Amino acid sequence: MPTEIMIDKLRIQKYSPKTNQPPITLCKTNTKVYGYGANTPLPNVGKFDIEIESSTRIVVTTIYVMQGTCGSLLTYETALALNLIKLTINATENQEPEVQEENKLKQLLDKYNDRYHGVGKLKDCQVHLHINETITPSPQPHRRIPFHLRKGLEQELTQLEHEGIIEKVHGPTSWVSPLVVVPKPKNSNKVRLCVDMRVADKAIERERHITPTIDDLINDLNGATVFSKLNLNQGYYQLELAPESRYITTFSAHKGLRRHT
Repeated sequence: MPTEIMIDKLRIQKYSPKTNQPPITLCKTNTKVYGYGANTPLPNVGKFDIEIESSTRIVVTTIYVMQGTCGSLLTYETALALNLIKLTINATENQEPEVQEENKLKQLLDKYNDRYHGVGKLKDCQVHLHINETITPSPQPHRRIPFHLRKGLEQELTQLEHEGIIEKVHGPTSWVSPLVVVPKPKNSNKVRLCVDMRVADKAIERERHITPTIDDLINDLNGATVFSKLNLNQGYYQLELAPESRYITTFSAHKGLRRHT
């Protein structure tokens, strides 16, 4: 029995009632019925409502009568309502590939364990800041850190020092910028550390670079078959500052002065 039929259909020869049955009155209908893959509708004589009974159920449905010698068809919905068909889903779940992928990932992490800790530094590259020495240095006043943020700030400073991103400052320094600390929106126990460099930026001369356009990038990628997706979170921390450029990045925290490396 085809289960994809959209309407219940009866050919006109089978529609003719027996002599001992009451006559059936056809109603006009504007419904157009098409055969599979056909562009011309079938000759629709009319429709009528009727009770159809199976061995277990009785349903009321609308029958559309067609002119011709085609076989009679029952819709999926009607056949399901009459309990003539049943849906049986026979599926198995195989998680072995996922387990294998997890094992491969673990093997890579174990093999290159030293590569997956911290932010890291870009090799053989140092950033040299062009500092205008004619600008008068400004050691700005320290901004007090709220007490409820200090623990998170101390943890962040310790982590950055451990990874070699910042270092403590000892002795006199001509430039000091204040620190702005805000809690992270999804984890209030952690903080986002921002240095207010607006005053110090006035002494840093800007370098000009040509930014590639989308067309330039598409042209460069012509013929490429392998692409990688990289997360640039804390990407600037991977750029090492030249020692002679670090002093202008000095900032103040409640635990002393530090600067970027």
